[in-house]
Amino acid sequence: MSGSRTRLLSAGLVAAGLCGCGTSTVPAGTGDGAPDAGSVDATATAPGDDSGGTTLPADVVTDTGPADVWRGSLPRLTSMGGPVIPFVRLVTVTFADDPQQDNDRALAAYMVGSPWMAEAGMEYGAAPGTVLQHVRLATPAPTAQRQEDIEAFLAARVMDRTLPRAPDGSLDGVVYMVFYPRGTRLSLHGAPACGFHGYHGELTRLGLRAAYAVIPTCDQSYRGFTDAEGISTGASHELIEVVTDPFPQTAPAYEATMDVALRYPNSSEVGDRCYGYYLRVDGFLLARSWSNLGAQGGGDPCVPIPGPGAAVNAP
Repeated sequence: MSGSRTRLLSAGLVAAGLCGCGTSTVPAGTGDGAPDAGSVDATATAPGDDSGGTTLPADVVTDTGPADVWRGSLPRLTSMGGPVIPFVRLVTVTFADDPQQDNDRALAAYMVGSPWMAEAGMEYGAAPGTVLQHVRLATPAPTAQRQEDIEAFLAARVMDRTLPRAPDGSLDGVVYMVFYPRGTRLSLHGAPACGFHGYHGELTRLGLRAAYAVIPTCDQSYRGFTDAEGISTGASHELIEVVTDPFPQTAPAYEATMDVALRYPNSSEVGDRCYGYYLRVDGFLLARSWSNLGAQGGGDPCVPIPGPGAAVNAP
């Protein structure tokens, strides 16, 4: 789900000017506040096993969504010409008062270099990457944040070197993933972020150009999910979308054209098309995403494909 082009993840958010996973461009606005920077706890993580093309032995969790109705008839998701991120350098950002921060860092370290990443990204040219740095801020999370506040915060922290760049000093392949605890009220274009469980966008402030993702902690007990499971489904959904469509406002890549997005709400990006379909792999509940190859072959268009004998759960 892309924040800068108003892709709202949850079903039923189709309204005038706010079309589910539509492609209408919304101005970024200007931020008027950001939390103070804290100390940095940096940990490098080596890339995982690049073993795409395999089925994963995992439990399958399905959460019935709109994809059940029309995913078999969806057209191919083609590139609109923008770049993808072939090797992601992930930077996680957590706050001092977040009880999930250890889990957030473990999740990021696992998924960025995992077979899940290889399987989901390979046909789009996005391979597994690495964690560039885990940044643990010494300050508590803010009580409320809008998209423009988060972008102002990220830009300031990149400029003062609290948040790292790539080793060559560029922002090539860098994705900033910010995790917020339950106490922070997040909103995107006036809508509460817990209505769509996360979003990604592009940072274009202070001469910077970088991709980022925002992951809230939401009460998802109504889906049978713990806080950690809700975070992992949202973070994995946004990670595969941000590497296949890192600059949705200025250089869109793999996303639906306007006519397709209007005809099939919540179908704009690779994660949106399989929203509600998850795999439990190595203790993490991860989102499945759209495969043109799978759809073309008449099989399950959502990857990774679970291994034989996997348990199916429908919360």
